[in-house]
Amino acid sequence: MKYCLDANVFIEPSKGWYAFDIAPAFWDALLEWRQKQILCSILPIYDEIVEHKEQNALVRWVKEHGKDFFLPLDEDAWIEFGNIADLVRRRYEDHIAEDFLDCSDPMVIAYARAHGLIVVTEEKWKNEDQKSNGKVGGKKIHIPNVCQLVEVQWISTVEMLRDLKFQFR
Repeated sequence: MKYCLDANVFIEPSKGWYAFDIAPAFWDALLEWRQKQILCSILPIYDEIVEHKEQNALVRWVKEHGKDFFLPLDEDAWIEFGNIADLVRRRYEDHIAEDFLDCSDPMVIAYARAHGLIVVTEEKWKNEDQKSNGKVGGKKIHIPNVCQLVEVQWISTVEMLRDLKFQFR
């Protein structure tokens, strides 16, 4: 396998540029690449999407394909999650560290690190402001920033599509 997909790789396309009624080829390609074991996502992403109160096309798609597409975290991923949690708590102010650790983001990074995968996310790397207490503050911890800290490669959805030579025809 090569890629581990963040929730926004599903959520953002389904709302706009690759909506199910506009670009079914995108969703078919994801399924094909999963079947060929080129990419995956993880069960916490499944949970994040299906627990959304709005029952939309994405929720239906995820429920239909969830058992095959979204993988459980294994022991190696949980070990990496622990390492990431320790790093995040040391580096960032408590309020943003706990918010980050309470979502699926660190689990995507942990799974990718444990299995040598590339994280695919629509989040962008952000400059971080270190406070006088030595910790980094702000409103949110971004996936690419943590990927950089733990030496996990990350790319955008479009970069993944280009790498896989995807084309609409």
